[in-house]
Formats: sequence, C-alpha cells, structure tokens
Amino acid sequence: MILLKHLNGLAIEIDVSIADVSPAETKQNRRHFELLKSAYLEARYSEHHQITRDELAWLHERVVLLKETVQTLCERFLSDSPNA
Repeated sequence: MILLKHLNGLAIEIDVSIADVSPAETKQNRRHFELLKSAYLEARYSEHHQITRDELAWLHERVVLLKETVQTLCERFLSDSPNA
C-alpha cells in the first residue's frame, strides 16, 4: 500500500516526531511496517492473512503511540492557534 507510506511521509514532514511511531532503522521494524501495510487490505478481504501474537502486540503499541503523538501535536497546534 503506497498510500500508507505516502501519508506517513507527509506526516513526518509536518512533525518529525511521527517518525518515532514507525521507525525504519532495523529490518524487523521495516518488516512490521510492511505487515501493517499488507494487513490494511489483506486482513479485511482475505481469510488467509496471518499475523503472530508478537507482531500484533508490536502493531498495537505503534497504534497507541500514533494516537498519543497525534493528540499531542493537535493540542499543541490548537493552543498555538490565534483563535484558541
């Protein structure tokens, strides 16, 4: 899914702290991001999609971190807004 990679790149351009959510320093981290991208379609439409408990736990941590990071960034943006 190129869209997910593109959106991730756009988000990093806005604030580099988003990069901490999906680090690409190691082969395993890149594999997990690829797993997320494939799961985006396969898990919804294919009964053959498989994920291990450890992979699911790692992805869950990333989603929680993404939510917290985006919430912090949005709150900061809103508090800096002249209409706040």
